[in-house]
Amino acid sequence: MAGREEFRRAVKEELAGRAGNRCSLPWCRLATSGPALRGVANTGVAAHLFSAAAHGPRGQDGLSPDQLRAAENGIWCCRVHGEYIDTHRGNGFDVDTLKAYRRLAETLASLEQHADVAPNVGWVDRLDVVAAPALAAPVSLRLKKYTLLCGPNGSGKSILADCLAGLGQPSRWGERAGSDRRFDFRISYFDPRRHAVDVKLEPARDEVVSTLDGERAIHVPRLAVVRWAPQEAQGRRPSEVLERGLHEDQSTILRALLTHRSKGLHDVTHGVPRDKDEKDGAIDRLRYQLPMEPGEIPAQARGRAFEWDGLSASERGRLGIEVAIAIARERSRNAPTLLIIDPLEALFDKHWEPYVLDSLSDPTHAFQTLVVTPDPPQSADLARWTLAQTREVSPGAFQVLQDLPLDALTTDGSRETRAIVTPASLRDV
Repeated sequence: MAGREEFRRAVKEELAGRAGNRCSLPWCRLATSGPALRGVANTGVAAHLFSAAAHGPRGQDGLSPDQLRAAENGIWCCRVHGEYIDTHRGNGFDVDTLKAYRRLAETLASLEQHADVAPNVGWVDRLDVVAAPALAAPVSLRLKKYTLLCGPNGSGKSILADCLAGLGQPSRWGERAGSDRRFDFRISYFDPRRHAVDVKLEPARDEVVSTLDGERAIHVPRLAVVRWAPQEAQGRRPSEVLERGLHEDQSTILRALLTHRSKGLHDVTHGVPRDKDEKDGAIDRLRYQLPMEPGEIPAQARGRAFEWDGLSASERGRLGIEVAIAIARERSRNAPTLLIIDPLEALFDKHWEPYVLDSLSDPTHAFQTLVVTPDPPQSADLARWTLAQTREVSPGAFQVLQDLPLDALTTDGSRETRAIVTPASLRDV
């Protein structure tokens, strides 16, 4: 087809072989080759990550024709899903998520071939809530590599975040269930094989019970969750603020501070407690070098450091995110990891939104990111982000509109609320 950079036959064969001749979408895995009336029937499609055509659903990101035609820019799918991810603005499938799906598929194919121990490959895929405090209707949320969960206060955003955060901190499930007698949800994830965590409140025993693939479980293996919750970050000393906001111990936080370097946090120095009444620990006296403007680079800030007491609430919020990123980067070396920032609006003024969201969506991060915020940021580059919105559809009843187009605006400048609905034939069971 004119104007399209199509894959050559050898590239298609490579993509099919690396995926084990199965659809790469992890909830599908349909075989794409098999016996026909005569010979072999091949029903797979080599879909593009960055689009084959200039005006395709995911753009071309400045790639050359050779790069667009290369195997690195492809993913093997069954015919139905191959066509689905290439139509209607990509139906919410972004490049980073498709790359993760491809990696999962190739890892599964390798395991099926060699039966080796699985490497560190995984994905937190979906949250399905049947009942939870303040939610009057079932809600589903599919997570991408970078997900923005938006909606008005009281619409259930933090409840969804708490359901996911409980994978790393199960006590959150009990705290939420204690305020309401309805609590029932499922989290689906891959490591790279598919697993399901079911969490329910058992009224007879008045306790929250979690199961992993149908078996009673307290902790979920091979999965890590890091959460920064600024509304919980209360206290005067850095140890108090960071421990409470991150729900992490002091040694983990200090290690993150001293090993992580980014454009927003560098040259951290620490000292002893300032007086004998403070609890022992090296994190109670810290000096940070933070940029004064979003575009400032570390070299320009050298020699200028601030004591904790001299940091504004906005700067402490940005620091909390930097530490959360550092912890998530470290944990993602050993296990599939999800970073949750809830909520975004409590961290800083709008001046810093582009800077913070750019830091969170750094392509070198191996972890997934979920950011909770009332409104979609208007000043940031959201090209890598997928938008989901909680909306009140009737008094006290909410639903999640998934994969909203980030650039869809009404004539008065407000965001449209239309969602891309997945056809019944494509929904996983």
